Order: sequence, then structure tokens, then C-alpha cells
Amino acid sequence: MICLCAIATETDKDKFRAIYEENYLNMYHIALGITKNQSDAENAVQEAFWPWLKNLKNIHI
Repeated sequence: MICLCAIATETDKDKFRAIYEENYLNMYHIALGITKNQSDAENAVQEAFWPWLKNLKNIHI
């Protein structure tokens, strides 16, 4: 999981955690199907979450 220490507020940490937990498995299974490699799939999913992390203030859940 991405380090939550980089997120300033508890509200944003909770928001990101909710997004991550809701989407990680589906994203991982898709990435694994594409890459056929566990490590590559995990890396792809981590990379996919960075834009969400950078734009938490604009995400409303």
C-alpha cells in the first residue's frame, strides 16, 4: 500500500484509504491478467494510484 504518511490530513487519509480498498483488488486482477507477473501487476496498480493521491482535494466520496 502507498505510504499514507505523505497525506496531510486524517480526512484525506481516510478518503484515500477508502478509494484504495474499494479498487485495489479489481485493479490488481486486471493488471495481473495483462502482465502475467505478480510483481509487475502490483507495481502497475501502485502507479495507477499516484494521480488519485495527488488530486485528493478534488475527489469527493
